[in-house]
Amino acid sequence: MIFLSPFLLMLGLMQWVAAHMDLRGASLTGRWRWLGYLIGSALFTGGAYLLPGTLLVFAMILPAGVLALVSLLAVGSLAGRHLDPGRFLRPGDWPEGRCQAVRIPNGEHVIPGLLITPPAPIGAAVCLIHGSGDNKTAFKWRLVRTLLDRRLTVLTIDLAGHGENQTPQRWPDCTTEIPAALTWLRDRPDVERVGLLGISMGGALSAHAAVVAGPDALALCETPVTFHYTQAMFWREVWHILRSPVLDLMRETTAWRIWRTWDVGGGKREIALSDLIRRLDVPRQVARLTCPLHLVYGQRDDIAPLDHGWRLHQAATVPCVFTVVPGASHLTLILLSETTRTLADWFAQHLRKA
Repeated sequence: MIFLSPFLLMLGLMQWVAAHMDLRGASLTGRWRWLGYLIGSALFTGGAYLLPGTLLVFAMILPAGVLALVSLLAVGSLAGRHLDPGRFLRPGDWPEGRCQAVRIPNGEHVIPGLLITPPAPIGAAVCLIHGSGDNKTAFKWRLVRTLLDRRLTVLTIDLAGHGENQTPQRWPDCTTEIPAALTWLRDRPDVERVGLLGISMGGALSAHAAVVAGPDALALCETPVTFHYTQAMFWREVWHILRSPVLDLMRETTAWRIWRTWDVGGGKREIALSDLIRRLDVPRQVARLTCPLHLVYGQRDDIAPLDHGWRLHQAATVPCVFTVVPGASHLTLILLSETTRTLADWFAQHLRKA
């Protein structure tokens, strides 16, 4: 009873909170919210009834809480296995739009990608470029869905060494992929205007590509000017990830699916990321842009801190908007609704017909 009682108390309390916050992926009852309240209350009441009259029970609170959390996430992953917010990022016809796998020619290689077309497109498309160690779909569903809501077609690709693209990332070959993707988009009869959205390393490559390929609008998210990664940065990112953004994801998905999505590998590269960022010289590329620019940075980003964004803002000679998202870190920026909404509205404004 010394362990069972605090375990039931903690499990009941966590279940009640999950039901109250509608965290379907972290609930013993999945989408059945009213049943979650009932079971949470019953577990808590049972734990209180079995509570022994000894102070040793307080020593069991922490291990009981850990086991309760693990149990909740494990059972929640089973009860919420139907939760798949990124399902529309697989080929097929979905309410969000039609998704088709594409293979874009780039010299002797091809670039794997997905083209997602909304039900009523406006003739404008956004090419989405992921960051280092990422791929074309991982944790992109909120951003892509918001762009589709603005009736913008989305092309998302795997850069060399990432996802399905088995070509190692090497210099200068990696600078040809985004221009090839933009050219492919422009050649489509249903696309008249093209925007480019780059995230982190993808932003550095996008700035370089924008000078070469000239999109109609460019957005750079958390794009570093220089790259220096430390163990302290890693642990700070872990802390930021475990805060509200990941908790909020439990409304849409489960811990198991988050883990599977997170496990995307580090990418195959023949050039160090720090060397790649240095060679791309993002401030120099930004100074040469001819299209409108939107810079989006997280307030708590240590990898691409705010001063990097200000340097790019000062280098820009075109109309430039600088947005700082409060509370966002490097890995949580594109998960926040303020980020996705701001980017989608900006692209909709700049890519609509004149």
